[in-house]
Amino acid sequence: MAQEYLCIGIDIGGTNTDAILLAGKQIIATIKTNTTPDITQGVAIAINHLLQTSHLTAGEIDVVVIGTTHFVNTVLQAKGLNEVLVIRLAKPATTVIEPLADWPANLQAAVGDNCEVIGGGYEYNGKEIAPLDCERLKELASLAQAKLIKAAAITGVFANVNPAQENAAYEILNNLLPEMQISLSHKIGGLNLLTRENATILNAALSVEFKKFYEGIKSAIIDAELSQAKIFFSSNDGTLEEPRDIFPIATYGSGPSNSMRGAAALAEVTAAIVADIGGTSTDVGILKNSFPLEAGYEIKIGNAEENVTCNFSAPLTRSCALGGGSKILVDANNEIKVGPESVGYQLNKEAIIFGGKTLTVTDIAVAKGRLKLGNPAFLKTINPLIIDKADEFIHAKLIEMVDLILPFAKSSHPLPLILVGGGAYLFDQQLLLKFLAGKIARIIVPEHAGNANALGAAIAKISACYSGVFQYSDTSDCAGISREKAIEIAKQQAVKAALAKGADPHTVKLQEIEEMPINYLPGNQTRLRIKVIGENRGDK
Repeated sequence: MAQEYLCIGIDIGGTNTDAILLAGKQIIATIKTNTTPDITQGVAIAINHLLQTSHLTAGEIDVVVIGTTHFVNTVLQAKGLNEVLVIRLAKPATTVIEPLADWPANLQAAVGDNCEVIGGGYEYNGKEIAPLDCERLKELASLAQAKLIKAAAITGVFANVNPAQENAAYEILNNLLPEMQISLSHKIGGLNLLTRENATILNAALSVEFKKFYEGIKSAIIDAELSQAKIFFSSNDGTLEEPRDIFPIATYGSGPSNSMRGAAALAEVTAAIVADIGGTSTDVGILKNSFPLEAGYEIKIGNAEENVTCNFSAPLTRSCALGGGSKILVDANNEIKVGPESVGYQLNKEAIIFGGKTLTVTDIAVAKGRLKLGNPAFLKTINPLIIDKADEFIHAKLIEMVDLILPFAKSSHPLPLILVGGGAYLFDQQLLLKFLAGKIARIIVPEHAGNANALGAAIAKISACYSGVFQYSDTSDCAGISREKAIEIAKQQAVKAALAKGADPHTVKLQEIEEMPINYLPGNQTRLRIKVIGENRGDK
């Protein structure tokens, strides 16, 4: 078993920053504070509170884990995405469907119209479609520089089979524009071209904001004198990655993953439907064997109604822009609209109950008596009909998300619904049970529900991967090695990497094997990727 160590888990949402301090698996202290515009201040406040409450010093903390829904909110609201130079290495093939063809208008507008298909790409067997068009690539670099575009997404046909052209394109762009954030599709997504391209573009569109986000985290950790602690980011599958190894898109589902892992620990169940309700968004997923059910390699990024299909591993969730800070707009006919905009961290200034002028979902919960917050007297100016309509909409939206996710549970009996997140108390549980009768077993709102995401980050396991090319052979008189031997070698390398990150050697186990035959090389060559996970040892 892993030795007991001190770990701070932090989850940064659009509205609140949640933090928890664990000694081994024991909760020592928790806090929920406003997320600040510069990230740094809110994180620093959370860390200082945990240290003061627990009477510990910064030097005693072994590990800090960061999880976030920040980038979910960025996509849901289409705010904070940067323009992207989108390059597909494919001409003269795959030119009929252009990049961004299936994107919602708001996301298209956010990433800009800077797309081009140029010469390059490979057939499925590694045969070159066309040489990389280096001259056009250099011209595109000049155009990007003139337009002050700071990120690029490069996607080659069958780049997963042969990444040579993507790597060559990276070198050209990086030499010309060393400050540009460049995303390569073979490092991000699976085989399917369009969904892999979508994931790469989104990763690039988040890259500038992610860099700013990480700088804020580092600044907060330095200010809190925690520089000696190991820093990890939680990723989409609920495991930990070091900052230098993680892509922005790999953190996209970390918030929901953390919340589901935290929900499992708090509710002491291994299977459930989990609704993580924050200040800006709601994510509903499935808990199976205490881990989030994964979506495979195709997931919908964005709102349920408007989204982009991407190709990377992430938790299976259904998300909507509904949270405690979601704005409620009323037109001249008393028809209402909830979200997607949220007052976010300014809830305690802009909400009606705090003397503000914006009607929010939190105001509705207070009006209905489910929350005791602010000054309910301020709500007397709101038409009761509006409050009833908004309340009905809010519940209908959560029920819709649960209904969308239920078919994937494939359970022989109804599962419990666990409500976690800062918005866990926004809903009438009896009303939810009425409309979900026969679909869920019961509703659980566990103690520390508001900090489930931070807990999930703190208890996450360390992961490590090894990727290499092996020539499989079934006979000893041929060149190459057996598949079993290749897997064992790759596993040893992955375990070595996991131990270097701080995994407990007694807990490391194989999680994933991915094999891809390489037809363009002689012999039975296969690209083998191994992933292992293990408990955090907690060494500094």
